[in-house]
Amino acid sequence: MQAFTGENAPLPGTARLAKGKIYAIIKTEPLFPANHGRERAAMQQLLLFSTHGAKASALAQGVIRALPLRAVGFRMLPYALAGQTRGELLHFLGAQDPMENDVPCTLRLGRQRTVSIPEVWEELAAPTLRRCIPRHAPILLDRLTEAALDCPAFARTLWDCFQGESPVLALADESLAPRLTALLEGMSPLALHWDGADQEALFAQLVEEITLRL
Repeated sequence: MQAFTGENAPLPGTARLAKGKIYAIIKTEPLFPANHGRERAAMQQLLLFSTHGAKASALAQGVIRALPLRAVGFRMLPYALAGQTRGELLHFLGAQDPMENDVPCTLRLGRQRTVSIPEVWEELAAPTLRRCIPRHAPILLDRLTEAALDCPAFARTLWDCFQGESPVLALADESLAPRLTALLEGMSPLALHWDGADQEALFAQLVEEITLRL
């Protein structure tokens, strides 16, 4: 374990996986106290930041499949019209109503421009995600976007998810790290910054972290 200092230091309360080593801010308290049960004072939720979106998503799917409980939450998946990829849709895990699932949340208007549909985040994603909170199941958020965080109802629901007892694994692009850190200030989520290397080590760490919270 090696501490980052100076300009290369990650944000407070974060850890970084890179080049075969796990780098972390050194804290005075142990990461895993002797008593792993619910007496642990603050169960940190998990944020995975990466510029390797598709690779991080595939890793998260493997983590979720390795858990003993079925996960809830959502994934953003590409959709196609007339053989062309036109945007991404929200696929809710364990959705009860098919009419409220696989709803487009982005639309590609051209080769260089994609727009978000805020009503999907505000009127569908926020209440659907809120219903996941009391289910005491792992919550996967794959992935958080700037457009989603711009929607007040979704941002409030995200805050409540991270306050809840259910373990949360949230994926986001590296560029959103400062904004999410500010939004979740005071909760001290365990934020991992992944450069695409050491996939097996990160997989094992995520499975262990989430299992401790179940």
